[in-house]
Amino acid sequence: MTDKNPGTKPSLTLGQLVNWLSLAAMVVLVFIALSNWETLIHLRLFNYGFSISLGLMLIVSLVAGSFAGISDYLTLNRGAKQNQIQQRWQAQDVKLAASLTSDREKQLEAKISTLEAALDKALKKQ
Repeated sequence: MTDKNPGTKPSLTLGQLVNWLSLAAMVVLVFIALSNWETLIHLRLFNYGFSISLGLMLIVSLVAGSFAGISDYLTLNRGAKQNQIQQRWQAQDVKLAASLTSDREKQLEAKISTLEAALDKALKKQ
């Protein structure tokens, strides 16, 4: 990261801060999962009872949450890119409309000057 002022320290953006906090939370959750790996919890699902490690359950939940977060991020990122492309196209449309208007004005000015020259020529003949 380069700054325009060489004496200033680079600062974290909000996105970078959120990324670092997310990474720290994931590390803490992994340490909690590893320290509770041997703790078993008993669950009942559809009248079927089974035991699962608390650490494994935390890791699976962390992975599932990470996939959900990544998919949300990618969806929002794609939407932002589409908005950016749409704004670019709108700006090009405005430029094209201005160019067409300018060309039309130039054509009309050329026709007016041609008609003025023809009128002057006709008036000189009389």
